[in-house]
Amino acid sequence: MENRMKHTAIDAAEATAASDIDTRDTTEQESGGNQALESFLSRESAIKKDRKTDKKKPRHNLILFLAAAAAVALLAGLVIFLQHSPEPAGSEDLYSEAWTVATVDEAGIHRVEVPTDADGEPRQNGSGTLLSYVPAQIAEIHVENEAGGFTVHAHTEAGQATVYHLEGYEAFSLQTGKPEAVANDASSLPFLTIAGAGKRLADYGLASPRARVWITYTDATVAQISVGDEAAASSGTYVSFGSSDDVFLVDDEAVDSFLYAPTAFISLTITDTPESVTDTAARRITVTGSRYAQPIVLEPNTDPAVLYDYCLTSPDAMFADAVMSADIAGSIRDLYAEEVVAVNTGGEDSESFLAPFGLNRACYAEVCAEYPDTTIDLRASAPDSDGSVFLANLSDGGRVVYKIQLGAVSWANTSIEKLTPDTVLRVSRTAIGKLSLTAGDNACSIDVDTRTQTVPTTEGGSEEVTTTKAYLNGKLLGDDSFTILLQNLTEMKNTGVTDAPQQEALLTIRYTYTTGRADDTVTIYRSDGKSCTVALNGAVIGSTPKAYADALTGNLGDILAGKTPKSL
Repeated sequence: MENRMKHTAIDAAEATAASDIDTRDTTEQESGGNQALESFLSRESAIKKDRKTDKKKPRHNLILFLAAAAAVALLAGLVIFLQHSPEPAGSEDLYSEAWTVATVDEAGIHRVEVPTDADGEPRQNGSGTLLSYVPAQIAEIHVENEAGGFTVHAHTEAGQATVYHLEGYEAFSLQTGKPEAVANDASSLPFLTIAGAGKRLADYGLASPRARVWITYTDATVAQISVGDEAAASSGTYVSFGSSDDVFLVDDEAVDSFLYAPTAFISLTITDTPESVTDTAARRITVTGSRYAQPIVLEPNTDPAVLYDYCLTSPDAMFADAVMSADIAGSIRDLYAEEVVAVNTGGEDSESFLAPFGLNRACYAEVCAEYPDTTIDLRASAPDSDGSVFLANLSDGGRVVYKIQLGAVSWANTSIEKLTPDTVLRVSRTAIGKLSLTAGDNACSIDVDTRTQTVPTTEGGSEEVTTTKAYLNGKLLGDDSFTILLQNLTEMKNTGVTDAPQQEALLTIRYTYTTGRADDTVTIYRSDGKSCTVALNGAVIGSTPKAYADALTGNLGDILAGKTPKSL
């Protein structure tokens, strides 16, 4: 039968090779009638030999002699002295393997005994292994811990990867790596040292352990592990094995998965990545919640004449800031949480389940995004002091409450002010048919002709080249003059909504397009302050610095005077 467990032992031949070490051969096995026991006992068994170090006394006479000798002889004598000095206390534990006896009782329960001396101390301390299986040999892992505990079922088909199921959570996707971590800890459990043989379990936190673990293997045997306190100086964690009072020190990572809460297994994926790139852009995004006085509705901009990705259709009709609208659109699909907080496994009413987390209908923020392939409905709670929010996916049943940073869900932290673009109006150069400017008695009308031609390349191929020519009163306008003027107009900053009273117009800019889009008119009003109110098609959309507005009127004067306008 395959050797599935290695006893913590050394080979007798290795032990007898050192003539100055007293060895003992000990073989302990228990037998029983059940098949599991016979299976276990048929494995290769080798029991640890007890080793006593020959601690010879220092050769003091030699030291005195060497002290009077020449320097070379002194050095050689010191070497001899060190080779024959006693080993430091505890070195036996640091460099040897522990002497333990592993058996399986008649009930199929794994046991590991620690042989002790007359003082009740381990005959030989050191490192070893309490379990030596592989994950494919696990059938079930049952854990009871302070977080509620869990049961993992494992099934391995020949030649296939092991499949894990979390009992009671079969309807939920599991987080990759979590069941495997538990299985790894449950299959092999090495220890660093024997902390105590037959000691008071309460001294190690094992009278009321942080976790109790029962592992059933495919050979019908069972292992029992209790996880106690962490040792001082982060040196490990105390555990006991089976019903024994022996205490072992293990690495923290060797048993940390036994402290998992059931929610630690649930997938952190809130929303999936779309299968097709054509489904990545939402047709409509509606943001509501107690944070917002009115719904905010975003729709994609399909007009190539203006350079914006999204338009606001509610509460006001305007273009949306490129950065903020992209953040909102990008925080809906392909969304991952920091952790899972709660799972509704009992079929509780969704609103009742979500209410304690601030995720009922009166939630802080909610987004409903319509895509070609699906509709996603997410809710977020008000942020806590750490900037985290609870989140639920209503389109997936709202059965899981996640935790995520507020910054990862921009739709829960937006506003009309944040969505207002930082420029007054960005237009496409190639879509303009006519540009008209009026400032008091000064006015000009610039006709724009844009053409795209296919021209040959030096490599023998061809490419499309677009050229734009501007004409003022039928006369060709210098390309630099038109480029600088248009750049100054389209980069006009929108510094926010203003309550300054509107006076007469300081500058009016009118764009006529070749794409069929209706004309857009930007009006800058005079002001006695540092900013001027700006309106788009008659609706106030914000303000721009008065110095910038004055500079634009100066650009108009330069154009009329045949000068190249100053770049702003």
